[in-house]
Amino acid sequence: MKRTKVLAFFVLIIAALIYLIPGCDELVTEVTEKTQTQWVRADFSLIDTFQAYGCAPYTVWFNENCGGNPNWFHWSFGDGNDTTIYIIDSITTDRDTIFNDSIFGDIEHTYSTSGLFSVTLIAKNTENENVDSEEKWHYITVGPLSADFITDISTGCPGLSVTFTPIETEGIAKWEWDFGDGSDTIFRDSTPESISHIYLTADTFQVTLTDSGDCGTTSESNTITIVDCLDPVCSLSVHEGCATLSVEFKDMTYPTAAFRFWSFGNGDTSTLEDPTIEFKTAGTYEIALGVSEFEDGPFAYVYDTVVVYDSVSALFTVVGNSTSCYLPGRQFHVRFLDQSKGNIQNLIWDFGDGDTLYNDTNPIHAYTTPGKYSVSLIAAGLCGEDTIIDTLIDTALVVLSDTLYEETSGFKISPSDTVSDIATEFTFTDTSIGVIEGRKWTLNSHVVNDSTEINYTFPDTGSYEVLLEINNGCNTIEVSRTVVIDTTSAE
Repeated sequence: MKRTKVLAFFVLIIAALIYLIPGCDELVTEVTEKTQTQWVRADFSLIDTFQAYGCAPYTVWFNENCGGNPNWFHWSFGDGNDTTIYIIDSITTDRDTIFNDSIFGDIEHTYSTSGLFSVTLIAKNTENENVDSEEKWHYITVGPLSADFITDISTGCPGLSVTFTPIETEGIAKWEWDFGDGSDTIFRDSTPESISHIYLTADTFQVTLTDSGDCGTTSESNTITIVDCLDPVCSLSVHEGCATLSVEFKDMTYPTAAFRFWSFGNGDTSTLEDPTIEFKTAGTYEIALGVSEFEDGPFAYVYDTVVVYDSVSALFTVVGNSTSCYLPGRQFHVRFLDQSKGNIQNLIWDFGDGDTLYNDTNPIHAYTTPGKYSVSLIAAGLCGEDTIIDTLIDTALVVLSDTLYEETSGFKISPSDTVSDIATEFTFTDTSIGVIEGRKWTLNSHVVNDSTEINYTFPDTGSYEVLLEINNGCNTIEVSRTVVIDTTSAE
């Protein structure tokens, strides 16, 4: 009882506020109107008992599934017939609770002719002018459909292959092809695919496709025209060679063609009788010459090929290590990989140790003696009828280092290790024996790298240590000597 009184009290308070506060009643009205206003969404489907395919005359029932309480519906059925439905005061009706939405804009329509029909529904709320539309392309199919088909080509020379493709498949159970040249009729009783036929003689042929299905039988025909064509003949000045290759082409068709078309496989074309074309990159190019007595064809074609090679270029690399330390009794195996370019016919390897090898693109050679070896590759290849030779020599490519020893390491000093003239320029020359990969000279805090011989003048009298450090990747040896500059000895 108390709860009821409290609720009644709050209702009175709210009513008083609406009455006393200016504009409050308009606010409540506006909120109410906005609550009723909804965005219209057009949508439709077929009622479950109806299919999208049938035979003429075919009646279907469309079910509108719109949202947003529209009260105006315009149907376009795709066959030239339209219908408009207008429902008065539907906006103030709660359709979702009182009626099923489908009652308001649903409609029945009968298609009297065959074809593919696109259906459009425009739905509108006439109070707030909110509108939306929905189109379903080729939504309804009414048979029997036309037996239309397409051809990839309709004119040509004897021996022409023509591909035929049916357009319609809905409701059709059998396709019957008559190619019009007396050949056997072809039947298909499954989903049709393209079918090809070759016409061997010159004539005009009527091709007919007959479709049979649920709604009956229909036929359509197209014409194929075969005419006697010229017999094209072409000649090429050269068929292969190295880039850039210039080729002269000649149309030798007899009698002379009134119209011709050259295609050279590299994007270039020509209508000249005897064009000259340059092929700048390596590749295989298909050449086509088409000739005809008529500008619009048909054209008869002859084909040839031009092969262009890269210019011969010798090139190789080492796979893996090319340096190693010598171990008595063991071999150092080095693998080489030919990367020469062009139409290579012969390869000659020289491994720098007196051994040679022919025509191996991936040789492995064994080195047994310490040393530095220059490896060379000679590549010989053809550019058409010409032989091109290219040679690549890689100096000190392979290094097999022996162990360095102090006894065989050192350097000489010129003019002497003891002098009295402070202006003397000394020459230091490495005399070490063995395969040496690196040198480092240190004298009076002055450092020089990778020189077999150096010149140096010391700034003052005194004793100076000269240090030579040599290495070959296997071990390092340091050798030192002393230079003395004593001017008193000259007195």
